[in-house]
Amino acid sequence: MTERLGHRPSLDTVLFFLFSLFILTGPASLQALDWGMNASMFAIPEDNGLEGDPMPILPTAGVILEFSFPYNLYLGASYDLYSTYYGYSTTLGRAIPVAIENRSALVIGNLLSFYGAYHMPIPVLSPAGLRLRFSAGL
Repeated sequence: MTERLGHRPSLDTVLFFLFSLFILTGPASLQALDWGMNASMFAIPEDNGLEGDPMPILPTAGVILEFSFPYNLYLGASYDLYSTYYGYSTTLGRAIPVAIENRSALVIGNLLSFYGAYHMPIPVLSPAGLRLRFSAGL
């Protein structure tokens, strides 16, 4: 992986080393991981006047991976897919979200977000325990 002695190791060497460390410590740390399917709403806060949708609210579908800490605190990552219709506005000179009858393109986007969360268990509503998730992140 490294070409000559005395040079920096390549990126794949470093990644292989880090992956090996993860595998060695993985079984203990993987028990703290929680994953699930995610469905949420995504809003595009944009005011285009009468040119397009005032603020499209889009459903998203994705997966989440969370690492738990004491006191119901979590750090997580979420990967979501969404789609909306776009049209070109000659008045604004750019593409904007529009209603389905004015569409000229379907755009499928993805979001990768990192967040911190607090889970509130509610055992009364379900035998397995329903969790409300309050989160904020990037």
